[in-house]
Amino acid sequence: MSSTPEVKTNERNPHHTQRILVVDDSDSNRALLVRRMTGLGYEVESADSGPNALEHLRGTSHFDLVLLDIIMPGMSGLEVLKQIREDFSAIRLPVIMVSALDESSSIAEALNLGANDYITKPVDAIVARARIRTHLKLKEAEEAIHRMDAMSGLGNRLYFSERLDEAFARCRSTELGIFTVVVFGLDRYYMITESLGPDASEELARQIADRLKHNVRQSDTIARLGDNEFAILIEAAPDSPTVLAVNDFLQNGLHGPFQIHGTEITGSASAGVACYVADYERAEHVLRDAGIARNRAKDLGGNRLMAFHDRMHTDSTRLLQTESELRRGLQRDELHVFYQPIISALTGRVTGFEALVRWIHPERGLVGPGEFIPLAEATGLIVPLGEYVLEAVCKQLTRWDHTPLGSLFVAVNVSARQFANPDSIERIKKIIGSYASVVPRLKMEITESTVMHDVEHSTRTLRHFNDIGISISIDDFGTGYSSLALLKSLPISTLKIDRSFVRDLSENSDDRAIISAILALSRQLKLSVVAEGIETESQREFLSNVECDEFQGFYFSPPLAIEDLEKLVHRSLDQESGPGNSPIFANWKSSGNAASA
Repeated sequence: MSSTPEVKTNERNPHHTQRILVVDDSDSNRALLVRRMTGLGYEVESADSGPNALEHLRGTSHFDLVLLDIIMPGMSGLEVLKQIREDFSAIRLPVIMVSALDESSSIAEALNLGANDYITKPVDAIVARARIRTHLKLKEAEEAIHRMDAMSGLGNRLYFSERLDEAFARCRSTELGIFTVVVFGLDRYYMITESLGPDASEELARQIADRLKHNVRQSDTIARLGDNEFAILIEAAPDSPTVLAVNDFLQNGLHGPFQIHGTEITGSASAGVACYVADYERAEHVLRDAGIARNRAKDLGGNRLMAFHDRMHTDSTRLLQTESELRRGLQRDELHVFYQPIISALTGRVTGFEALVRWIHPERGLVGPGEFIPLAEATGLIVPLGEYVLEAVCKQLTRWDHTPLGSLFVAVNVSARQFANPDSIERIKKIIGSYASVVPRLKMEITESTVMHDVEHSTRTLRHFNDIGISISIDDFGTGYSSLALLKSLPISTLKIDRSFVRDLSENSDDRAIISAILALSRQLKLSVVAEGIETESQREFLSNVECDEFQGFYFSPPLAIEDLEKLVHRSLDQESGPGNSPIFANWKSSGNAASA
């Protein structure tokens, strides 16, 4: 079993000798106490006055307990105690008052001021030893509790940092010293805990901790640093059998199912590794770099272990800067909604749009979604960002009332984090409720993998949307392995074929077969199908031949800023003539409108 906090004398640091400060104005009393405490094995310093005692305590020396005389000239022991309690709690620095037998009122006042205990003069060595040991053990027990994560029973960040500092100091004292830090977390952790309820996090943490304790050596240190951040300190090189065994456990031992409130969850982990080298100036930097490597593993799709290298630090700094700028961008309206047309395969007319967020940075210009959307998902910013887009779309649909665009729908993406969180769903409903007139023209897009994660929750949530008149589209269809029975049970109207199947249509017969099967399935279920990511005429032609309902992609138009879209509509209307023409621009591609956008 690995190292976690326990209540033992000096367990936290077996090399530390407990230090006591003796404060007494009497030279003989002070010398006697120092001699007796030293004989008991403590390291002792002394002070002959209150100001001298406070100078000791506020200096660089660390003390575990104070023996403080009550009656002293100038600054009394009670005044010193008041000052001590302003700087140190009774847990952090126990104070035992030393008093004469006739000082009962002063003893009572001292206890009220925060003294932990008292002994009387002349000091009985056996009584003093018992009381000092008691309070030092209580101090260590309280500190151990403060170093423990209550949910998992593992050490917390403070505990891990102390052990890391000790390992770092040992390595600095010898050229042969080395240690490795591994930081990891479960993939899809927040999706799991948010969908299974508030108690799921605690139960999942306990089960992870239990597996760690049985798969990591007792001499190694394990801790829970945050909700989904665990750390292991191993005093061995990264290529040692010990570290390799831990790596194997992280990649395989967390795959086995977790049972959370009767639901079976299959896990995978993203982990980062950093090793002590002489270039490190501070212990916390090793932990920082292991965390950076873990984030890189998550960015690459998870379920992997990454070793830290210097370039990661540069990348991490850039990501932190981008995250900070994105938060400011949301506050300063730098995020804008663009609209990509969805085209009827039968008529060539625009039937609606997908709302896509774009970031127009004041210095960098247009920032691609591939740079900031994954970052928003990783940091949780995707939730306020999604709500921002939804409200912007609702406002825009309201402005389009009684205009040529007033009959078109707009599809808005709902992220996995939003969909899994009941509070986010309620906020979405509240936003939609403020724009009731746009509901018939609003469509929600949820990815197939999000829906498949928790079918019961998905069905219930989608029905709520359906009940208030919102159409539902399943995005990235074909990648989540939905069953026919599932599709039949969901209140959906549209499937969007994932662009990965469209991209290689010309060369890949499997993709053509998959698309044909999806279309056959959708016709049986009376669902419309949109193919996204169309970029070539050959792709459009195949999809038209197999009777796909709607098209979307750069072949027809890129996402357009609202100003460009409205100009395009007006130009299209100017080109049309005759009483039978639709008010929405027909023959989108052949008219040359897309190319001029």
